[in-house]
Amino acid sequence: MLIEPVTTVEAFADVVEPPALQVAVEPRFDFLGAEYGRLFESSDATAFQHPLWLDGLYRNLAPPLGAEPLVITLRDGATGRLAAVVPLVRRKRGLLRMVEFADFGLTDYAGPVCGRDEWNRLVREPTASRAMLRALRPFDLLRIAKLREDGLDLRPLLGSASQSVMPAAAHDVALDGPFPQWRADRMPASLRKELDQKRRRLGRKGEVLFACLLDPASIDTALTSLRDFRRARFESRAEADVLADATIFDFYRRVAVNGADSGFARTYTLAFDGRPVAVVFGIAHAGRFMVLLSAFDNTFRKSSLGYLLFEDIVADCIARGDTVFDLTIGNEGYKQDLGARPTRLFEIRARGSVIGLAADLCLRQDWVKKLVKRTLAGPAPGLPLS
Repeated sequence: MLIEPVTTVEAFADVVEPPALQVAVEPRFDFLGAEYGRLFESSDATAFQHPLWLDGLYRNLAPPLGAEPLVITLRDGATGRLAAVVPLVRRKRGLLRMVEFADFGLTDYAGPVCGRDEWNRLVREPTASRAMLRALRPFDLLRIAKLREDGLDLRPLLGSASQSVMPAAAHDVALDGPFPQWRADRMPASLRKELDQKRRRLGRKGEVLFACLLDPASIDTALTSLRDFRRARFESRAEADVLADATIFDFYRRVAVNGADSGFARTYTLAFDGRPVAVVFGIAHAGRFMVLLSAFDNTFRKSSLGYLLFEDIVADCIARGDTVFDLTIGNEGYKQDLGARPTRLFEIRARGSVIGLAADLCLRQDWVKKLVKRTLAGPAPGLPLS
């Protein structure tokens, strides 16, 4: 008897290979959840992608700044396991639909949240780039700045995106203690001698105490002092201080308080006779402490309070087992005095429309930047176009 093979469509209807990679937009992604926590801890991301930092940006800053969350997740197609997160926002700037990193002018290092080996595997998936661009649309111009040269490369997922070097570099220095040896190896002898003299002179005038604060009341007092010190400095400049914005100041305060116990957020002070005269706020992850905000009482301007506090912070970081003291973005000369070395930062751009093409060409011309900001962007605190 002849038996015919079963080759009907119905017989094979359930035999469907799942996609190797799922790329989706999850605007209500939970950055404080266990799933993201596991991914972050196993990733090569920086403290700027920490759960507390990103949750605060999306929860407290995105709504008042009119930014739409564009959290892109990459998951294993078979298991649904979270493999990577790219935290972006979409924002309308006049006629221009912009896609940018969840930054708001406060994040110094951007990048996807993923382990390096995993990321290199993901970007080689045949459908990855197409799926990523589909998730990003609609947009006129995609602009992601402050990507470290030693970070994960986003370009393989962005088609024809262009890349350029940013004018300001990041600066950091290795913490190969103990502190006295680190100080002797990294800082010029003349500077060390000068700071020793100023520290002794200041100590003869009153009680000088260094501290890393933990209780909310002391942190709030220190950050308020920091804002007041910065106000005096910015009064002589044309630009506004970001801390003058109550929403942004509250964002920093929340991060400082909520991250103090874990050591993620550190508020350092140098107090003179019981009151803060110099304050540094920063965040830490994976042995790297990053300086974000610093200011000192201008009545002590001849005492080099900034250098003195930085010395104390480095000593504290070494005692904690940190391996990098990161002075973040900027080419200021004092960073070289502390032995810091530069790391290049990149910016990538991708055009999604004719309007985006025109805006991109304009933004590359220094002489029209002000015009572009005024006609296309308008006022946008914390989200600079150039």
